[in-house]
Amino acid sequence: MIARQKKNCKFTTLFIKAMFERERISPAAQFAILLGLVGAGIFIGGIITIFIAASYLHVSIFTLAGNVKLIESNVGLSRILQAVGSFFMIAVPAIVFAFIVERKRAIPEMGFTNALSGKQMLFIVLIGVAAIWVSDGLGIFNEWIPLPKNSETYFKKLEKTYDDEAVAILTMKSASDYIISLIVIALLPALFEEMLFRGCLQKIMISWTRNAFIGILIASILFSAFHASYYGFLPRLFLGIVLGYIYYYSKNIWLNITMHFLNNAFQVTAIYSLARNGQSAQDALSNEKIPVLNILLFVAMGTVALYFLFGLFKKESELVISMKTLERMRDDNDPNNLL
Repeated sequence: MIARQKKNCKFTTLFIKAMFERERISPAAQFAILLGLVGAGIFIGGIITIFIAASYLHVSIFTLAGNVKLIESNVGLSRILQAVGSFFMIAVPAIVFAFIVERKRAIPEMGFTNALSGKQMLFIVLIGVAAIWVSDGLGIFNEWIPLPKNSETYFKKLEKTYDDEAVAILTMKSASDYIISLIVIALLPALFEEMLFRGCLQKIMISWTRNAFIGILIASILFSAFHASYYGFLPRLFLGIVLGYIYYYSKNIWLNITMHFLNNAFQVTAIYSLARNGQSAQDALSNEKIPVLNILLFVAMGTVALYFLFGLFKKESELVISMKTLERMRDDNDPNNLL
């Protein structure tokens, strides 16, 4: 009788656990968890960066709160705060979320896998180049969208704040400054943002909407909005969609990180190159006047190139995934692995 009760108790425990697992991984629940973690990350990251800045500058946190220029005028501190802040606000929520939802398979389920090929990497570089052509054109189109006077004033003020923060980090006077900027501005954001927006959010949205395009679009809209730049909204939305399909086809987040890094690194390198020729970071960030015909030509060429490149990339990714699946099945059936 006691044995039967123990057996029933064990079955009930397993049943409740299974129900809890199913409820826990529902798309709505996952989205709520992720939002909560991001909010907590922003709060904790904000507190940590404030204390780091106050300690670095040897001032009180109250003095710092009333004078943000103290931070912007210190390039080294701005870079440290950028790295630390993005880690706690973006990377930590993504990592914690993955372990809550996937547990032991958190890392591979996020897309950190070795299932990739040299051809995929080549396609990523080519896709990156074509995407830059299109996104640059979309950036100019974004500026042409008419706005009410009050909205235009607000967004331009917001853009100036964004540019001032970028200038504080992108001031490069030497090769070492350039390398540090590549790490802080190009590499870390690529790693952290892809973990959050593709490795976590996009998967939630596709599962929730049961439609790949809609899921990728929603994740891309949130990705662009996250950067709080109206005049950069369309380019980032487009790049988010490109990155979304790279992840959707390949299931490998390393390819996303590579593409994202190359896009960021191109901009950092361009600013560094202009700075060596006597232009400031602020001048380098301002858009040059480009003939409309040239813009349309680059957007058209980039769009056509992306269409064909993604077709080839999809086929190669399907081949890589199938080969990796067969390899895993052989390993699972290998008697030596069962000993």
